[in-house]
Amino acid sequence: MAQQLSVSERTLHRELSHEGTRFRDVLDGVRFERARTLLRESNAPLDTLAARIGLQSRQSFIRWFRQHTGTTPDRYRKGLHND
Repeated sequence: MAQQLSVSERTLHRELSHEGTRFRDVLDGVRFERARTLLRESNAPLDTLAARIGLQSRQSFIRWFRQHTGTTPDRYRKGLHND
């Protein structure tokens, strides 16, 4: 990311710290919004969605999603269709 912004990793870290955040927080926020959109708009399998948001496997996606929402991606997806 730093390379794409044409800054050093240290500069990126320092600027994010100055803003009161970390790269991991920014990445998780982007991943979370993308995951919600994909779960809402796609019936693709979870391993496909995991790859699309930059996670290694279906299990890592499930674990990551549960940490951020308290529920699994499948339950989240099913809940969208119960409204």
